[in-house]
Amino acid sequence: TPHQTHIPTPIMARLDSYKYKRIVNILSQPVVDLNALSDISWLGIPDEFRARTWKILLGFLPANASRREAVLRRRRAEYRRISKCYTECDKWLLSKQE
Repeated sequence: TPHQTHIPTPIMARLDSYKYKRIVNILSQPVVDLNALSDISWLGIPDEFRARTWKILLGFLPANASRREAVLRRRRAEYRRISKCYTECDKWLLSKQE
């Protein structure tokens, strides 16, 4: 667009390198600083961090790293339980239609 400012490639490379290091630093903390993660994520998140970053920012995974594995196990168990329930409900509904 006509109003975009062109940033020279070497400067962009330094900014990308800084951002990459900053995200690695934020995500490697025992408790992720949600404000810092949100701020650094505004202009995009590198692919390798995108899924984990969004899960943390949206509250799907806790900011506290020591709790993430347990929460993820619990959420997966909930998904299996709900999925099984819907499958059984579908079977029941289909049997009632026959």
